[in-house]
Amino acid sequence: MQRLHDQWRIRIGPDDRNTLTAATEIAHAHYLRGEYRTALQLVEDTLPRWQREFGSDDPSTLRSLSDLATVLSALVNMNVLDNYMEMPGKSVGGYWATTIRTH
Repeated sequence: MQRLHDQWRIRIGPDDRNTLTAATEIAHAHYLRGEYRTALQLVEDTLPRWQREFGSDDPSTLRSLSDLATVLSALVNMNVLDNYMEMPGKSVGGYWATTIRTH
């Protein structure tokens, strides 16, 4: 799957729906193997791409946002990550102002 993802990034671009879907599935595989940091890196890379290319309401964008929450929860539960939102440059609201706003 990783090789296919790498080839698609080169041939059809990093923001293509198929490329992003492959990256999402690879992130899921890492998560299932307990490789949470690697999964987090992929989710952090793909999440803004989904939002930028397909919008905040796209089902794949929302899935990616859910993936971020799931991976962060796993890291917090392992005491690997204390507070993601306090890390420099990390702000879910910054990426997702239109998704997370309150009405």
